[in-house]
Amino acid sequence: MPRFLVLWLTAWALMVAPPAAWAGCSDAPAPGADWRGCNMSGLDLKGIDVSGGTMRGTNFDRGDLRDARFLRVKASRARFREARLAGIRFDGADLDGAQFGRADLTGASLRDTTLRATNFQRAILKGADFTGARVLNTDFFRADLSGATWIDGRHCAEGSTGLCR
Repeated sequence: MPRFLVLWLTAWALMVAPPAAWAGCSDAPAPGADWRGCNMSGLDLKGIDVSGGTMRGTNFDRGDLRDARFLRVKASRARFREARLAGIRFDGADLDGAQFGRADLTGASLRDTTLRATNFQRAILKGADFTGARVLNTDFFRADLSGATWIDGRHCAEGSTGLCR
């Protein structure tokens, strides 16, 4: 292949690459982190603070994010499947289309979050706080909502599965 063609293809690839190509995937966790499209699956990120950051399309599957602070993050289409998220704080976050299937969100705070088409199938949401959350087309199939605080401030009864009773 002629050298100019290789150079042109490389330049073209850099120009059309998605924004995630420039995200700081290897940057240390810090408020305002830009981890768009990064693969953080299986990592131990207990107690991190990435408040105000951008996590669109980021993969946190099977990670340990207990007691982390994700306040006001933009995390649409992020994946947290089977992750340990007990005590995490997502207050004010955009979690549209995020995936939380089989995740443990015991005692998590999701106050004032945006949850459109978010998936909580089979998640553990015991004692989670959804006060003021905007919930639309969100899937709670077989999710354990025992003791959770629902969007209107009422407490879900013990044994609430799939919806707050």
